[in-house]
Amino acid sequence: MVNLQMSTKKTQRRGIRFPMFPLGEALKVARTVYEDGGGNLSQETTAESLGHSVKSSTFIGKVSSAKHYGLIISKKKNLEVTSLAKEILRPTSKDESEAGLKKAFFNFEIFKTIYERFKDAYIPKQDILENILIREYGFSDASKEAVYNSFIESGKYSNLILENEKGYFCKEKEEKEDIIIRDLGLKANLIEFFDKIGSLKMIVKLYSYCKEENKDEIISFFRDIILIAIELATELKFLATTMSLKITSDNVGKIPFENIGEYIKYIEDGIKRDLNLE
Repeated sequence: MVNLQMSTKKTQRRGIRFPMFPLGEALKVARTVYEDGGGNLSQETTAESLGHSVKSSTFIGKVSSAKHYGLIISKKKNLEVTSLAKEILRPTSKDESEAGLKKAFFNFEIFKTIYERFKDAYIPKQDILENILIREYGFSDASKEAVYNSFIESGKYSNLILENEKGYFCKEKEEKEDIIIRDLGLKANLIEFFDKIGSLKMIVKLYSYCKEENKDEIISFFRDIILIAIELATELKFLATTMSLKITSDNVGKIPFENIGEYIKYIEDGIKRDLNLE
């Protein structure tokens, strides 16, 4: 990761201007202006609150970055927060802050362009993306690493880039399960497996509502489904899930069936472990 304190003069020179600092760092400037000045604060006071000199390259870089993200504007010697910054810092609904962070990330047009280029895919390794930044977007060798770092860290901060063992994936964080399924190749047995798990849950719920004369049939159906689920989990190499399913299967008939629902939680925990969702 690039050193965030490096000089803006060195990285930007007379080339393309960009948010040298990631979104999370830039947001600290807007937060200081909003919380210490009610939305309008002198640059000198803002710098002091952040522990910088008003003329330092670090402070100048952070202010410039905050402007790129659309979080602040300058008014003479003062800084003023934008409506977007207020949405992020003082949201009035559950999703407003998260939506605001995404807007801020996309406010820098080149970040938006790069993100859309690799959406639903893994971002190239750092050296490759840096070459793309130089050859296709006109950045200099001096600034390529800072641009790369700012893009990745800002994407992660706004939940638009997900990091896993394979690298960085351009996808919103809440869709992590979709990425896992994509990585597993959308195998037919994976889809069938989740279908069977859903069936097991439904059978357990139906058992409490069915007539007494139908309960043995319900239990028999449950046994058949769980055996198929065990085979599928074994094929998928879901070790924790396979063990949980076998334990559940072994207890059918040994404990009252209405208590089998307690084992469904263990099956779900096994799936989470096998898919690294914990």
